[in-house]
Amino acid sequence: MSCSFASTATRSTSSCGSFRPAAWTKGKRRNRGRECHEEIGLLPETIVRLAALYPTPGYCDEEMIFFRASGLEKPATQAHVDEDEDIEARTFELREAREMVRRGEIVDMKTVVALTLI
Repeated sequence: MSCSFASTATRSTSSCGSFRPAAWTKGKRRNRGRECHEEIGLLPETIVRLAALYPTPGYCDEEMIFFRASGLEKPATQAHVDEDEDIEARTFELREAREMVRRGEIVDMKTVVALTLI
């Protein structure tokens, strides 16, 4: 199994995005697939919801929803990338990603949590 992460020069983070509630209920698979395509340049064959967690309960009502995407394939067309995003998608073996957490190379909590869910 391998994991895909968006990476900057110094830090790595798991792919994530936000969904509007109306868009979330209409065409869930399409929205999740589009987000995966935009963030890592691949389209998933299968998407499984793993968990919905609140990163800062009592402070805000943000809910992070974690998915496992598998059967990733390169699409015929490139995804639209926002001008303000500087993303370099890289693939790591799951073991290596967990070692990166231990070495302090992956430092954001959502990615650390995501690695415990897969």
